[in-house]
Amino acid sequence: MLIDGTRSEGGGQILRTAAGLAARMSLPCRFTGIRAGREQPGLREQHLQSMEALARYVNGELSGARIGAMDVTFAPGQRREESLAVSIRTAGSITLLIQPFLLAVRPGESLTLEISGGATHTRMAPPVEYINHVLAPLLRAFGVDVSILATDYGFYPPGGAIARCEIRAGEPQQALRLVEPGPVTAVRGVSLASEHLRRARVAERQAESAAAELAQVVRCPIRIDTRTVPAPSPGSAVVLWAEGPNRLLGADALGQKGHPAEAVGREAATRLWREIEAGACVDAHAADMIAPFIALSDLPCAALTSEATRHLTTNIDTARLFLGPRIRLDGTVITSTNADGR
Repeated sequence: MLIDGTRSEGGGQILRTAAGLAARMSLPCRFTGIRAGREQPGLREQHLQSMEALARYVNGELSGARIGAMDVTFAPGQRREESLAVSIRTAGSITLLIQPFLLAVRPGESLTLEISGGATHTRMAPPVEYINHVLAPLLRAFGVDVSILATDYGFYPPGGAIARCEIRAGEPQQALRLVEPGPVTAVRGVSLASEHLRRARVAERQAESAAAELAQVVRCPIRIDTRTVPAPSPGSAVVLWAEGPNRLLGADALGQKGHPAEAVGREAATRLWREIEAGACVDAHAADMIAPFIALSDLPCAALTSEATRHLTTNIDTARLFLGPRIRLDGTVITSTNADGR
């Protein structure tokens, strides 16, 4: 199968989703124009390590894979490993690295990824707490259990994390149907900062600011825990999620040098409120990550999100390349269909 990386947004999402589905379905693929739409096209460290690990997982063959490569061939094998060690030499995102594996692990299989290097919290990627508290509960509807435990955290730009990711897949027990949002009944979250920032009370200041901002617009209990974490470099983040009947919404913000802790807290709170105010059942980031699972499901799944992002349309288009018209997007509602597209 030929996967044209210039389609849709021309970024790494096409590669991650297509590689995961190819591994799951044991379909050989040639990827061309990889990340052609990016300022630095081709494979970066995170993509390279993810593809090499995926090839080891399925005992497959990977040709042409190197930093900057835009043309790669991947031929999955049949025998699967149960554990892998992966090393990332940059601040590449751990959570983006694992995305193909979430799709590749088939019902009845499990995988442990031991990850050294990379970032638990970086730009343009979901943090590990988002995976654990927002994406993981949604994926359980598809029979997938995922958790990430970091013993050392890695912040952008140096990274340097040490983490373990556990993935177990089973058969889905019921259809995911999140289309009629109820009221938000609780907001929870975690504000974390590296040990370097303990004396400055960065984690506490972020949490206080986020809670104060949210208290102006939501009428429900708000609990944001604070955590000081080991990391090789200074860094901080806030991850929030809102819960309610037929609703699970997440948002986050990343600390950066020269950006006050209070501003980071307000930024995360504002992003979460936008998702709540939009009337979504799942936030825009979760929507693109669950879309391939909706396409894979034989059950009548549906999810209402806040926005039809380019990542979402990219993942739907990529899933349809492998699975046919088993998924559609009507406005901001993602729906599974019969194999004939009805």
